[in-house]
Order: sequence, then C-alpha cells, then structure tokens
Amino acid sequence: MYRLSTIIEEVYRTFLPLAEKKKISFNLDFPDPTKRVERPSLVKNPLLENTEAAILRAKKSVSIVVKKNSVVVSDDGEVLPTAKLKEIREAENIKAKSRVGFGTEVEIFF
Repeated sequence: MYRLSTIIEEVYRTFLPLAEKKKISFNLDFPDPTKRVERPSLVKNPLLENTEAAILRAKKSVSIVVKKNSVVVSDDGEVLPTAKLKEIREAENIKAKSRVGFGTEVEIFF
C-alpha cells in the first residue's frame, strides 16, 4: 500500500508555482492524510495530467479534493470539447464532466 498523501503532496508542489504564476487559487482538501492506495500509478498519472490541464484552463481557481474512494480535480475554466471529455472518460477509473458556468470536474477513483 502506498500513502495517497505522498502522491497529493508531489502533485501539489509540482503545480503550485504554475498556479502562482497564473495568479490562480490552488486549493487542497484532504481530510484523511493516512489514506492508502494499492496502485499508485492509477491515481498519480491521471492526477498529474488533469491538474496541469486544470491550471492551464482555469480562470480563478483549481481544487484537489480527496473523497472516500477518489480524488477530484476541478476548475472554473473553459468547458472541455466533447472529444477531450470522451478521451478522459475512456480511462477505466475516471469520470469527467464539463459544463458552462461550472467549469470541469475530473474524478479519479482508486
């Protein structure tokens, strides 16, 4: 088992400078730092990819929220094109939605 907090911390530290440069609020909500995952790459790779995309797309804010069985990356940016949403959803453990006025939310299950 691998500590989820290690993955989240690495992703947060990787993209915090980019968020600060873009003057984007980068929020982290992680109520249980002791949570563990069996397959870290199942979380880490999509989390890295989707966090970067969210920061590049965001207008004012990006959030990473850890839930019981998932990590959610959300932003207040532009709506994703249908083709990009379809590409994201093809992963076995990812759910994504993007709506005008609400931005994009990508949920990565572990």
